[in-house]
Amino acid sequence: MGALIYEGIPDCAKEIRKQVFVDEQGFQNEFDKIDDTAAHIVLLDKDKTPVATCRVFWDAEMDSYILGRLAVMKEYRGKNIGSDMVREAEQYVQKKAENV
Repeated sequence: MGALIYEGIPDCAKEIRKQVFVDEQGFQNEFDKIDDTAAHIVLLDKDKTPVATCRVFWDAEMDSYILGRLAVMKEYRGKNIGSDMVREAEQYVQKKAENV
């Protein structure tokens, strides 16, 4: 698995979230203003197909980074991809903290 990190939401992350949260789970208001400023991590399979995404952003009120909107495409579930995504997010936050 490879990972890409975007500032702002890329189309591939939108599509994954639409399929998982809107089409499968029935959420209607999936996207919000946080998507415009959050970092979005996208995991790719060996064929470089986007298979999972999450967003990470700083919340001043909580004084911490927040990981949210973690979504894995249905056919890729049960393969520890969610754990891989959390590790990628942790590495992202560690790098951001080192640069402060």
